[in-house]
Amino acid sequence: GSWLKSRLGEHGLTVIVPTEQASQRRCYDIICQELSFDIYKDESRDFLLVLVAEMQALGCQGVILGCTELELLLTREHEGRAALPLFRSAAVHITAAARVLAGAAALDDFSPSIGTSSS
Repeated sequence: GSWLKSRLGEHGLTVIVPTEQASQRRCYDIICQELSFDIYKDESRDFLLVLVAEMQALGCQGVILGCTELELLLTREHEGRAALPLFRSAAVHITAAARVLAGAAALDDFSPSIGTSSS
């Protein structure tokens, strides 16, 4: 398991990823061979939207766009086509940082509570 999966697990989230190696590879290729070079293909967007629907069938309740390049292809304009809510990693981090800086949240609010007791 990856560090990110375990970190999200500490916050009570179960991480589900595409199980087919070909799907994982296609995601990697879209990011590295297309988006990293400012190439935006409708067929790649369609592939990702189908993948989101497949994740829903596996029990997912939302999809984290964990690579900010994916946010360039699946823009807010395309959210209505997604079978699940899309969580944009950049926006999630920016919102959390702004809350901390504004005093609306403490940095510790974002730390998992594993191993703490209320004795």
